[in-house]
Amino acid sequence: MDAPAVFTDAEVYQQSFNPQEYLKEFYTLSDGQGQPNAFLMENLRSLFQMFSLGESPAPRRRATSDGAMCRAALGLRAGKHSPSGLWGVSVPGRGLHAHQNGLPHPAPEGLKGDTLIDVGCGPTIYQLLSACERFQEIIALDYTDQNRRELEKWLKNEAGAFDWRPVVKYVCELEGDKEKWAEKEEKLRKKVRRVLKCDVTKANPTEPVTLPPADCVLSTLCLEAACKDLATFRSALRNVGGLVKPGGHLVMVTVLRETYYAFNKQVFSCLCLERNMVEEAVEGAGFDVKFSEVQSYLLGDVRTDCEAVLSLVARKRASITG
Repeated sequence: MDAPAVFTDAEVYQQSFNPQEYLKEFYTLSDGQGQPNAFLMENLRSLFQMFSLGESPAPRRRATSDGAMCRAALGLRAGKHSPSGLWGVSVPGRGLHAHQNGLPHPAPEGLKGDTLIDVGCGPTIYQLLSACERFQEIIALDYTDQNRRELEKWLKNEAGAFDWRPVVKYVCELEGDKEKWAEKEEKLRKKVRRVLKCDVTKANPTEPVTLPPADCVLSTLCLEAACKDLATFRSALRNVGGLVKPGGHLVMVTVLRETYYAFNKQVFSCLCLERNMVEEAVEGAGFDVKFSEVQSYLLGDVRTDCEAVLSLVARKRASITG
């Protein structure tokens, strides 16, 4: 499969992106044969890790049978296959949470505060499950109307909403208590206060609404699908960075060396990025990278040509220099 000849623009998403099919394709914890969704699980682990920076590890309960399956899935680094590909070796970057002898060294300060803005939330909640424990208010932003409607369907607990319970339970187990999943769902529903339209190519992505600068901006698997070239990506990061207060944080999960992803007989473009391109763009937007880790993703999934995923935390400088 090849990437589209012309980069997928915003109006294609608005007109033809199907959030229900997207969720069914990529966000079940396992497929019909019971094989684990390694891509989703690894991203959940990375988000848990990043939003736990500086915190003492919570005591873990004894693993349940499906919990053991989840951890076995994360053990794909040792060579287990899944329909979502094969995870390879983790490559740590700069040292807010550097690994040595397999043990993490906690950061001096954690990611927490009053307000978190999720840029490019899509129809998903997985990216907020660890974050909701650290922030008091969440504002979710997405360009596509049907994605925002799908998200609001879950937030309002409406009939026909996607069933996120297996994913929520998995994150709760990472946090040390799988049984608190209902409490976490209720907490997240209460903390997401607004769901707004955004366009990351605008200087104010939420125009005509102006939001106060937030303590943290989160963006997962978004900008690489919204930006046709590196110049647009760098500009979008500056726009998104404007939503963060000085001293606040940017948290990103970004696919690397991907040119397309496909589902429901449609193929969507993705900007092919390298780790250094992302880090340089983040720094150019006024941030200092504090944590950066690449997880390789070996080829074999026909739905994407993604080769790796970058997890990154950066802190906004008091003023932009250079």
